[in-house]
Amino acid sequence: MSITHLLIDTETLGKKETAVVLSIGVVAFTFEIACPYITYVESGFYCKFDAAEQIMRYKRTVGDGVPEWWKTQPPEARAVTRPSPQDVSMVQGLTDLATWVKDRTQYQFKKSYVWARGPAFDFPKVEDMYDQSGVTCPYNNWRQRDVRTYIDIMAGVDTGVYRPRRSMEGNISHHALHDAAKDALAMQELYALAAGGEEEIPF
Repeated sequence: MSITHLLIDTETLGKKETAVVLSIGVVAFTFEIACPYITYVESGFYCKFDAAEQIMRYKRTVGDGVPEWWKTQPPEARAVTRPSPQDVSMVQGLTDLATWVKDRTQYQFKKSYVWARGPAFDFPKVEDMYDQSGVTCPYNNWRQRDVRTYIDIMAGVDTGVYRPRRSMEGNISHHALHDAAKDALAMQELYALAAGGEEEIPF
């Protein structure tokens, strides 16, 4: 029986664990079951936070030079930095994520892995937000794993980067859900290649 894992990505205003988190994207995936990129996007979780609330109520921080860096990004990515009617409070977004993990995925607290790009960026921020909000974090931090290490070993690279052979039409760089979907696609594809060869890539 295949196990469902989670892959988390955030867009932020800094590197510290106290940084403002603009958005969170999470994808549920299994290594044994291949899905098109768009399926990961459409079935994933995404929320965009009220950044002003994080600064004023929770005293979350903005890193030097980070707002300026966002100004150099394409408009579709930069949109996450602007207030919108879809913005939610920190408590609401984190509660929605916990509910999604419980009700919409087959995540197993003691068996599933939770993945992100490195142990020092996404995880500390998400967990600090959960601590501040008083909402219970829905994943097991003892089961955290690193996407970049997996890609380096499986693809034989040292950059943490692998571009999937399957289509990623519609991908938006620096969009939390799209980045999570891209990494899930890459990891599953590398698993399939190692397990069965190129003919196992169906899309």
